[in-house]
Amino acid sequence: MEKLSYFLIGAIVVILAFGGWAVHYYRSQNSSINKANQLALNNYQATSTLPVDSSVQYNQQNWTAYDNAQYGFTLKYPADIALIKLGDGSLSYDWESFTDFQGVKIAQVFIPQSFEPNTNFSGAWVNIGQSSNPQAVANCLNPYPNPSAFSEQAATTSQTINNIVFSVSLGVDAGNNNTYKFTGYRTIRNNQCFAVNLVVHYSNFQNYPQGVIQEFNYNKAYSLLNEILQTFTFINI
Repeated sequence: MEKLSYFLIGAIVVILAFGGWAVHYYRSQNSSINKANQLALNNYQATSTLPVDSSVQYNQQNWTAYDNAQYGFTLKYPADIALIKLGDGSLSYDWESFTDFQGVKIAQVFIPQSFEPNTNFSGAWVNIGQSSNPQAVANCLNPYPNPSAFSEQAATTSQTINNIVFSVSLGVDAGNNNTYKFTGYRTIRNNQCFAVNLVVHYSNFQNYPQGVIQEFNYNKAYSLLNEILQTFTFINI
């Protein structure tokens, strides 16, 4: 009986010690991720806020039009570079980059990795979503919420495109060797919150052996997303 008591006490000590180590490890990992995200966000604000590469020119006359009569908007995209993916109309949280409310993911214009081959570029996309949720509409023009300890967001500004006044938020999400930079454009129309989000995804260039790949041109990728955004307009606005 005495041996059993010693065994139980020893087991409890081991469990408590492991639990303390696990909590410390989790907090240290989160702290490192938060510091990395905050640094990325600071750099994003300082050097890449709404970056447009004026040296990159696109002929929009040859672009393909995407018209959506149900939600009343149109845009153009370069079909020789980008792919368009349509949502299934179901409610989800994928309609917006950071949200606590459900909506409909309408469409996504996706730019594949081949746009910047042999680099750490992973892809980029313009995501168009809509929500009629009253709370989503009420919060539509506010800054991004902080959905987890793994993301950091910047303050909101405004921008007018084709007579549409958008609330603009910047966000950075990083982890597992991947970084996502978000520029979210949101506006309210007919008591609906519309979100047009520009997302650039890339892996950590420093983790590749030297000389294997080149570092991708962020402004080049963002500029194409921005060109697509500039074609977005509501029908009969």
